[in-house]
Amino acid sequence: MQNTPKRKKKNKALPLLVLAGIMCVMAAAYFGLAAANDRREAEAAAAAAADTTIMLAEQDYTQITELKYRTDGGDWITLNQSGGVWTLAEDPKFPLDQQTAAGLGAAIASIGAMRSVEDGDASMFGLDNPVCEIHVSYGAGTTYKYAIGDRNSFNNAYYFRNDDGAVYMIASGLLTYFQTTTEDMIVLDTAMTTLTDADINSFTITDGDASAEWKQTAEEVTAEDGTVSTVYSQDVTDLYGMFCELDLLSWADYYADSTEMAEVYGIDGTRSLTLNYKKSVAVNSGTNTTESSGQTTKVDANYVILFGTSENGQTYYSPKGSTIVYTAADDVADAILAYAAQ
Repeated sequence: MQNTPKRKKKNKALPLLVLAGIMCVMAAAYFGLAAANDRREAEAAAAAAADTTIMLAEQDYTQITELKYRTDGGDWITLNQSGGVWTLAEDPKFPLDQQTAAGLGAAIASIGAMRSVEDGDASMFGLDNPVCEIHVSYGAGTTYKYAIGDRNSFNNAYYFRNDDGAVYMIASGLLTYFQTTTEDMIVLDTAMTTLTDADINSFTITDGDASAEWKQTAEEVTAEDGTVSTVYSQDVTDLYGMFCELDLLSWADYYADSTEMAEVYGIDGTRSLTLNYKKSVAVNSGTNTTESSGQTTKVDANYVILFGTSENGQTYYSPKGSTIVYTAADDVADAILAYAAQ
């Protein structure tokens, strides 16, 4: 009998796998397309939101001649600008931070609103007693008057009255700028609190007729494990620690001339601390240019603190050449000056 050849069975799973693969590819394409569409829609929404910003002011802040404001019904703060230099109108000698003042000017010269608000009584928006009032004048002689009222807790925006009396809603950023006080804008002296032991040459302490110099010493010490370290003068280290407590933060007067320094604060040069140190300076590229080569070298320099009288447990002091008077705890000043007699 002739054998009938057996028919090869078909692998039924194979078409299913192929179909599954095709479906995965199609799903990936679908979700990729959906993600791309979502991204485009988000970008379009962001662009639409940007387009809906209502610009209430688009000025050049460098043309501002006067900017005055007050927050929470306090005193007016008035800033003047001339030739790119900002001054405090109430006292032109005030050491004003130019960057902060310019930031205020830039903020009020470009105002964008989220949306307008329907007419209503000023009390409905807190504009009958504004949290902030701002007046800004430009070189052309034009003055704009603005006010910021209550906060809308729903969208964290503030009601804003434009110069023409219309009410809008603005982001909270503008109010944050104009919560700046004069104390926030003062420029203080720079404290010398980042020196290393190797940078310090000596201290000279003077208290009336008594005066002493404390020189830095350095000794290499080898530990039992062979490690070599440098040990510096303990007296100089202690003096520098106390010196760093004169951090130039607690100020009593932001402007005092030499007469006022001596007569009011007792800062007459008879009590002082002189820090002699090594300062890093840029090396010039050539003999006939001031351009830096990118390298530095050490040069000898000094920094002088002048001490005055004591009042209410605080001693007045000022860096030599400064017009600002600071205060330090009596025990710190006394501990430093005691080195003059040792």
